[in-house]
Amino acid sequence: MTRAFTLLAVLVLALSTIGPAPAAERFRSVEQGAASGVWTGIIPDGYPVNIYTWRLRTDGTYVEDGEHFLTKARVQPTLSGRWTVSGAHMTMTQDTVGFVFEGTLRDDRYYGTLYLKGGKFSRFCALKGTVAPTSCENNLYLSSLAPGQTIATAIH
Repeated sequence: MTRAFTLLAVLVLALSTIGPAPAAERFRSVEQGAASGVWTGIIPDGYPVNIYTWRLRTDGTYVEDGEHFLTKARVQPTLSGRWTVSGAHMTMTQDTVGFVFEGTLRDDRYYGTLYLKGGKFSRFCALKGTVAPTSCENNLYLSSLAPGQTIATAIH
């Protein structure tokens, strides 16, 4: 009996020192695994000449950069936020400015409504990867810019 108790105590002690899985692994779901990575998008009603890149990490955080489509000049400092996904719905919430992206994930597309301080601000859409969509007009068939095409001609 004492030997069994000692063995059990050693096993419990060994397991307690190993600890739980890292936070990123506990947080990650199938949907989060599919959504994590680089997304490139446009906000046509709010910022029609800018392209935004979101880098979604598996720990539920993201960083965002924006640049002017033609000049490639940065239009903002790098922003950060949190993101969640449930089924086909994803939400990205900025930490500082107050923008919230609420949208639908469909394959390599993410599209929906951008809110600022609770009010609707603009439509948005993004493609997974580093190529920006040309338009948010048809959410089911977003396309990327053709060679030589400018975003201004694509959204007007």
